[in-house]
Amino acid sequence: MQIFVTLRKLQAMIKKIPGESWKPLEFPGWKQLRKKYALSSIGRVGSYSKQIVEDGKLLNGSLTTGYKTLNLHRPGNNGTLYIHREIARLFLKKGLSQTSVCHSRQPQ
Repeated sequence: MQIFVTLRKLQAMIKKIPGESWKPLEFPGWKQLRKKYALSSIGRVGSYSKQIVEDGKLLNGSLTTGYKTLNLHRPGNNGTLYIHREIARLFLKKGLSQTSVCHSRQPQ
């Protein structure tokens, strides 16, 4: 019985890809949700309770007009988060005067 529980835990973990980093995704209403969310530097999205690589699960999200999105039902705001915008916000250096982001497909 103990072995089964341990194996099940290992299958639920997110395997980190070399060079990948994760940052928590914070948005209006995020504190009221049961799960926390994080984005990786290569565009993966995960939900977790404690730590993304400890108990996280990968999310597929949706496609909206060709862009990967995450649809969240937040208190007072049912909204769509565009993943590419959130990655740019989290991972680009602050203070850059860039107005566009070049999208490239990364292995999932």
